[in-house]
Amino acid sequence: MKRTTTTIALILLWTAGLSVLLKAILSFLKKCVKKTL
Repeated sequence: MKRTTTTIALILLWTAGLSVLLKAILSFLKKCVKKTL
C-alpha cells in the first residue's frame, strides 16, 4: 500500500515537473522567434 502511494506521488511530481519544463521551453522558443523576426 505504501509503495503504491509513493509511486503515485512520484508520477504526479514527474508530470508536474514535465509541464513546467515544457512551459519554460515554449517561452524560451517564443523569445528566440521574436529575436529572429
